[in-house]
Amino acid sequence: MENLNTTYKKPPLREVTLKDTIPVIMSQAILDKIQHLCQKINKVEWSGVLFYSIKGSIKKPKTFKIILEEILPMDKGSASYTSYKLDDRFVDYLMEDPETRMDWKVGQIHSHHNMGVFFSGTDMSELNDNCPQHNFYLSLIVNNYNDFMAKVAVRAEA
Repeated sequence: MENLNTTYKKPPLREVTLKDTIPVIMSQAILDKIQHLCQKINKVEWSGVLFYSIKGSIKKPKTFKIILEEILPMDKGSASYTSYKLDDRFVDYLMEDPETRMDWKVGQIHSHHNMGVFFSGTDMSELNDNCPQHNFYLSLIVNNYNDFMAKVAVRAEA
């Protein structure tokens, strides 16, 4: 007899790094907002929703571009961790200009304050956890020194 109390376990994900680099275009307004957040919240991590649009097709990485549109700060964390859940602030923000904002893609931005920018195990888990809800998913890590690192996660069959 089958044990009905067993839980489904996701198959392990395999990270494959593509050779192509996807340009991420950041306006001066977005850079100013990131610098402001890093200046005001400079001893702990912060995180938020990263809204972006795209040009081209992810199927043709050489023609694909990501354009950062806006940041919605969501959490002021600790020295080593930040986390948030989408709530009414997210919905309210979208509803302020639904004709524009509903077309934007949703990703994440968070800071590593005085640390280097890198994708920790927790950051990679966040990418893997959120990627299935999107055709592709962007995560951007920043720090107080204007260093940036981004990854685009795409869920694909091997």
